[in-house]
Amino acid sequence: GNGLNHTLETFRFRKKRDFVTDLALLLHDVGKVSAKEEEGNRFHRHADLGAKASSRFLRSLGFLGDLVDNVYFLVKNHMVPGLVETVPLHRFERVLLDPRLPKLLELFRGDSGATWRGPEEFFRVTKKIKKYLGRGHNEAIATMDLSG
Repeated sequence: GNGLNHTLETFRFRKKRDFVTDLALLLHDVGKVSAKEEEGNRFHRHADLGAKASSRFLRSLGFLGDLVDNVYFLVKNHMVPGLVETVPLHRFERVLLDPRLPKLLELFRGDSGATWRGPEEFFRVTKKIKKYLGRGHNEAIATMDLSG
């Protein structure tokens, strides 16, 4: 479909308003513009390309430090939650233990909700991640609002 429509639609599915997550929602697919098709993947490496482009863009606007780093992390890893149903979770442990995981899942909530997959994927993925992490491994996710 249309990239702009998809991006705007992601905001309908977020639960919390948060400037960093909102910037990541706005910029999460910006790498698709420069991505090349490879091995049947139409937007190969778009998350990596988008993370770099997002950082450059935010710095050009005068944003610095943690805000840029956090948006970079979110955009770079925005595809990770969608992989947890098919790839062993230990491969993503660094991302899953990161304190920014709730923001990443909120980004995923918007991204997946605004696609043909719908919001149900968010609930399946979050449940699997919580089970994998167990109680106390990522306290931030324990308090995250997982309601529909």
